[in-house]
Amino acid sequence: MSKRILKSILPSLSLLLYMSLQSHGQMNYRQGWIITAEGDTLHGLIRDRGTLNSSRSCRFKISREADPADYDPYQIRGYETSGYKRFRSMEWEIDTSYRRVFSEVLLEGDLSLYLYPHQKNLAYIIRKRNGILLALQAEEIHYHRKTEMAGDRYVYGNKIEGYFAFYKDSLRVLFADQPDLSSKVDRLPYKTRPILNITRSYMEAGCDGDGCISYEKDLRLTRDRFGFFSGVQLSSLTPLDSGFGHNPTMAVPAGIFVQFPISLINDRFTFQLGLTFRSLQYVQTTRLPPGSPEGYMRWSTLGVPLSFNYRLSVKKFSPFLGAGKEFGYVLSSSTHHVTSINFLGEYITETGYIHRSQRGAWFADLGVSYELNTGLSFFSAIRLQRHLNKRIEDKYQNNFIFKNAEGEEYATYAASLHVGVRF
Repeated sequence: MSKRILKSILPSLSLLLYMSLQSHGQMNYRQGWIITAEGDTLHGLIRDRGTLNSSRSCRFKISREADPADYDPYQIRGYETSGYKRFRSMEWEIDTSYRRVFSEVLLEGDLSLYLYPHQKNLAYIIRKRNGILLALQAEEIHYHRKTEMAGDRYVYGNKIEGYFAFYKDSLRVLFADQPDLSSKVDRLPYKTRPILNITRSYMEAGCDGDGCISYEKDLRLTRDRFGFFSGVQLSSLTPLDSGFGHNPTMAVPAGIFVQFPISLINDRFTFQLGLTFRSLQYVQTTRLPPGSPEGYMRWSTLGVPLSFNYRLSVKKFSPFLGAGKEFGYVLSSSTHHVTSINFLGEYITETGYIHRSQRGAWFADLGVSYELNTGLSFFSAIRLQRHLNKRIEDKYQNNFIFKNAEGEEYATYAASLHVGVRF
């Protein structure tokens, strides 16, 4: 039965995957423009990449049919993908020297805030209208603590490592004319969202009109997301040690998940943590005389699937791939097998349980999603999964280490169709 499941699904999966890969290169471009060294604007298509690669070079082409060209920060003044990201070529202090890089624009207007993620402790710079640059630096320093005096010398204790928040002093100077904001600097972490928010607040407080902010990055595009799903699962149970056969079964899985974007590497790459629940029941099909009692295996599982997902397109309608492993915990279970009939005509049965933990549970996903807007999308995915369960005779063997329990192993092959919403 497991082979029939795979044979019925694999052709459609292969076709969808082939079509996705064929158009993958074209789908990774967004509408945008570059600003040449002479100050001219050229409209075309910008290759969508992660923050780290985007800060090194820009891949641009005039049209979809044209050949792409790569530009470094010395060749153009900057580039932008429409409604998504903006980069400016500027000098950045790197290893005690200055080098020209593409800095991502977080805020632009009366004050401009830039990000260069390659620099851990010097990732943000604020530029004033008069061109003065204000570096926001979180310097790592090493110092010793004086512990006692020995004669005319100090004896030092162990080395203490820490961060000295130079960026807070810089912001206090910038916000000196607004004491309310200045007082919030002490609690300001060295992260994009809080630094962007406090800089915007300063600009809005001192703005006489509507033109003090001309651009602001939409942080919702790279935020953590969550969602839920349900669907239908068809699975079969294959015994590895015994001759007990079972009918395939249908189940209704349901779950929730959280997605964490890995934007530094690639904007379409995410790590997903989920929680799923399903109940399964397999009916025994081993040939027995008519009228014999029904054998079965049933259990309910709470799973924690961990996976990496990759969107193949930057369009609203996008195929995606996923792969991962599910760690499952059997909440409740019972098994009943009819093994034989004795000379008195009585049925000999075996009862037992399913081991608490499962083994393996690797899975692959192939699906499509549709972005309705920045905060809402719908998706559908097919998941192929295989894992092992073990039938044990009593609950005393229910330790968490799968291989330490004695019992019969069963391989479960499952194909699921998930439909859900992502916020």
